[in-house]
Amino acid sequence: MRHILLVDDDPLVLKIYQDGLGQLGAQVTTASDGIAAIRTLRGLKPDVVVLDLMMPKFTGVDVLRFIRSEPTLKALPVV
Repeated sequence: MRHILLVDDDPLVLKIYQDGLGQLGAQVTTASDGIAAIRTLRGLKPDVVVLDLMMPKFTGVDVLRFIRSEPTLKALPVV
């Protein structure tokens, strides 16, 4: 089973993707902003991150910089 981290500040987008990917058998974790995504990534290593670029607090670019700066996460696929 694939574990996917969805990061988006739009609750409707999170719900649509979470429901759809869940129906396909994926385990889905969500984060509603960049800070929540970084907190989640510190304790969880998903198989892939689906990342919104335009978010308040930390942008998707900030999250991507964090991912690429961490030795255990830098090879993590990000969409």
